[in-house]
Amino acid sequence: MAQTPLPILGILAGGGRLPEKLIEACQAGGRQYFVLAFEGAADPASFSGLPHAVVRLGAVGEALDHLKRAGVQEIVMAGHMRRPSFTSLRPDMVGAKLLARLGTAIFSGDDALLKAVIRFLEDEGFRVIGSDEVLRGVLAPAGVLGKVVPDAQ
Repeated sequence: MAQTPLPILGILAGGGRLPEKLIEACQAGGRQYFVLAFEGAADPASFSGLPHAVVRLGAVGEALDHLKRAGVQEIVMAGHMRRPSFTSLRPDMVGAKLLARLGTAIFSGDDALLKAVIRFLEDEGFRVIGSDEVLRGVLAPAGVLGKVVPDAQ
């Protein structure tokens, strides 16, 4: 019986090595992917020759267009990003709508902001997954890892 191909993965790339590790895992597993690299966070040279686009953080409409044209169905967020100043964001029309939708989450801390962004992406038709779903075997197994077993405290 033929295996169903995995959905195309959109890698929202910030800085660091995690986006590259995700690309390597996709290539090793034969999974199609598309990298959306954010200006000022990701190194565009890292994605040369790969399916990718580079966008500024406030260009939400452009980013969604790239992802949809590439046929992306699942998204993983990878890499570090600095929170931009409000004045440097320069949102496009879709970005301005997203900012309005995010409301107080913008000022409520990273967790609330990320949850709101995930809800937005899901409302746009994407399934947001964790990097551990792509990078199987990189997390420590459950349970005690050494000789010393912690007590109840």
